[in-house]
This record gives sequence, structure tokens and C-alpha cells, in this order.
Amino acid sequence: MKTYRIVLGGWLVAMGSLPGIAQSSFQRFDEVWQYAQQHAPDLRIKALEQQKAEVTRKAADGQRLPQVGLSSMAQNNLNLPITPVPGEILGQPGTTIPLQFGKKYNYNAVLNAQVDLLNLTNRFNRQQARLSQELVRHQGNVVWQTLRENLASAYYQQLLAQQAVRVAAENRTASDTLDRLAEQKLTEGLISAVERNQSKVIRQTAWDSWRDSQQRLEEARWALGQLMGLPPDQPPQLTEPAESLLPDSAQTGLPLRSDPAIALAEAQAQLAQSRWDQQRWSAVPRVSLYGSLGYQQFQDSFRLSFGPGAWNPNSLIGLRLEVPLFTGFSQQNNRRAAQIDLEIARKQAETTRQQAQFAELKLKGQVRFGAEAVAGAATTVALYQSTLTLTRQRFEQGLVGLEAYQTAFRDYLNAQMNYLNRLADYQAAQAVFASRLPE
Repeated sequence: MKTYRIVLGGWLVAMGSLPGIAQSSFQRFDEVWQYAQQHAPDLRIKALEQQKAEVTRKAADGQRLPQVGLSSMAQNNLNLPITPVPGEILGQPGTTIPLQFGKKYNYNAVLNAQVDLLNLTNRFNRQQARLSQELVRHQGNVVWQTLRENLASAYYQQLLAQQAVRVAAENRTASDTLDRLAEQKLTEGLISAVERNQSKVIRQTAWDSWRDSQQRLEEARWALGQLMGLPPDQPPQLTEPAESLLPDSAQTGLPLRSDPAIALAEAQAQLAQSRWDQQRWSAVPRVSLYGSLGYQQFQDSFRLSFGPGAWNPNSLIGLRLEVPLFTGFSQQNNRRAAQIDLEIARKQAETTRQQAQFAELKLKGQVRFGAEAVAGAATTVALYQSTLTLTRQRFEQGLVGLEAYQTAFRDYLNAQMNYLNRLADYQAAQAVFASRLPE
């Protein structure tokens, strides 16, 4: 049964990634985040980079093993060298006889092997490959945290835009009603043409606000869908009710998990330290053991024989010592450059730790005071709404003009937008705060 659930889950994930079947309706931010972890382009790229870092580390570890190669060669000696030899060898004393040595065609096959007994360059390469793999992992954690923060902001901005559209639609309906009432009063001679124009301005303002809110909603959907990895033709549809956005009590006194940017900066400093150590030890000799097992054959014509005695053994074994004596001052300059890189990495790590501390204090402040700001903005909206209602009643009774109603209507719209903006900012900060809590 366990195997069935795993297979079925994998099938559902695969079906969800097919064009035209991608999920596009989400009720909570957690659902958005779960979808993004499977489809967000940034996370998928980082996953591939981690795979590449793993392969690179394995390749560096392979440098410890012997290097073995097979080679073969066929050589045509177009002109054999002529060597003068003393005539005494051939029974002609007192003369020098020119002789040719060798065969016109040479063939050989060699199996070569080499293993390093002392090679600090390869040792540091392996160390740096492991540190680079850790660096990529920490980079993935930073991308993960940044994506969650950006998703939280985009998610609540879209919810804000959806709520703004609903509010704008209600205001548009109310302005239409007011406009019809003003037209009736103008016909009855109860208001002037100037006041009638003011009612048209109120109606046009409400319609412009509704159209602007529609545009902001579309832009918010595109922004959130791009972060999530949704297809462009399937923008996210958020169904979380507005009442669930009200602030709750946040435990801002709890300690938060360390900012992943700190671990990333420390990993960069460790990698810089390894490169500095490599340059400091660059003058250490390289010692390697090498050998070859080969066979060769010589012929006067272009032919190759595999008969008995056709091939002659040619093998060797040796110990190689390589000592750098003068490299054009490159080692000295590389050593200085590595030292500067190390100093920079250490300063960046220290700066990152300080910035993370300030960012944590700022985040806690946004959560702590954000709830109070939302509550205050909600109270202001209620007051302006009450003022708008009373002003409208007095206008219907002929006690005030449209100018007073227009002012009350404008103040009410501004209070609504201020409330929605503060609510979206608070919810985004709260989502980031929750992602930093210890598991």
C-alpha cells in the first residue's frame, strides 16, 4: 500500500506539470508555496546547479586515483638518419663509413599509468570542490528564503488587489445611485448645474478607481504566477476569504532561524581561505610515480605482423619530481590576489551578519506594529464610512451640497486604500516571520 501511494503521488505531480492541467486555484498561502516548490524556475535551476556541483566534486575526488591510458602509433621514417662509424668495426681500419640504422616503419602499443604521491594542487582542488558544493547548497537556501518572501508579498498584494476590486465595484454602484439622485434633484430644481457636475465627477472618479483596480489585479496575478512557475495563460486564482486576513497575535519574542545569507557568506569565506592556502603551498614539489608497459615492431615495408617474435617488449617505471623555480612572478601575484579575496570575503561575512541582525529586528517590528497599524486603519475606515453615510443622508435631505459629499467620498476611498495596503504589508511580513520560525 505504501508503494501505491508513492506511485500515485508521483503520477499526480507529473499530471500537474503537464500543459493545460496545472493547478491555478489556491485557497491559502501554504498551497501557493507548495506549488512553487515544485514549479518555481529559480528553485529548479538551483536544483540543477546542486547536481552539477555533486558531479564536479566526484570528478575532483577522482584525481586521487591512478591515471591510466592506452596509446598506439605507426611511424613512417621517410629518411633514416646516417651515422658515421669507425671503419675498424667493419674491418676497414683508418676509414669512416656512413651507415643507416633502423627500419623504415615502426609500430608500438603502450599502456601508460601515473599516480601522484604528493600533489597539493589536487588536494586543494578536491577541498574546493567540496566547499563549492556547500556553497551551492547555501545559495539554494538563500533562493528558497528569498522566493518565499517574494511569494508572500505577491500573494497578499493579489489578495489586496482582489479586495480593492470588490470595494471599487461597491463604490461604483454607490456613485451610480448618487448620480441618478442628483439628476432627479436637478430636474426638481433642488440643486444647481454645478452640483450636478460634481455628481458626475464623483461617478467618473469611482469608475476610474474600479478600472485602475482591475489593472492592478491583472498585474498582481502575472507577478505571482511568474514567481510560482505557472503558465502565462493560467494566472493564479486566490480564493482565501477576506476575513481570514485580519491580524492575529504574533509571537515576536520567539527566536528566529539564522538567515541563510549568513551561512552563504561564511561558506564563501571558507572557499577563499582554501584558495589562499593553495597559493601559500604552491611551491611544494609534485612527486608522482609513472610507468608504461609497451611493445614495438620494426618493418622494412608497410605491413604489420602478429606472428611469434614480431613484437618486442618496451617497458619502464620511474619517479618524477617537479619543482617550480621561476614562474614569472605569477605565484607571488596570485598569492597576493588570493589574500585580498580572503580579506574581502571575511569583511562581507561580517557585514552580512550585521545586516541580518538589523533585518530581523525590522521584521519583528513590522509584525509587532503592523497589527496595530491595521487595527488603527480599520477604525479610520469605519469612521470615514460613517461620515460618508451621514453626509449622504444630509445631502438627500438638502442640508449639504454635493461638494461636502465629494470630500467625504474622497476621504473614504483614501482610507480604504490605506487600510488594504497596511493589511497586505502586515500579512506579507507575518508570512516571512512564520517561515523563519524554528521547525
